[in-house]
Amino acid sequence: MWLQAMLPAAIVATALSCTAPAGRRDATLTPPAGGDRAASRLDHLTPARDSVGGAPSEFAWTPVDGADRYAIGVWTEVDVLVWRRDDLQAPSVPWPSDLQLEHGTYFWAVTALRGDRPVAESGRAAFVIVR
Repeated sequence: MWLQAMLPAAIVATALSCTAPAGRRDATLTPPAGGDRAASRLDHLTPARDSVGGAPSEFAWTPVDGADRYAIGVWTEVDVLVWRRDDLQAPSVPWPSDLQLEHGTYFWAVTALRGDRPVAESGRAAFVIVR
């Protein structure tokens, strides 16, 4: 209330209309040059979000227009990083054959980068290894 008394109503209305709704998280950090936000969407493909089964042999995701590389990380359910790659040119990577995962729940996420700047993030997706 005191804010409205100190600032003109037009400024308050503009500031409030620019505020994103609480809890909203947009996966796209920067839209591509053409302005088509759908081209920057980064989704998990393999293993699929919330999949249950054996250990994945590879990780794959949708390519992002304008990205020149990708970074991927895999974490345990207690947020311990177990594997990371920062230099991937393609939207997939085989799981390293020398690294074995135990049964349990894991999370993976990918970031699309242009230079050192993120252009899209997948957010974390869970997968469960049961055999």
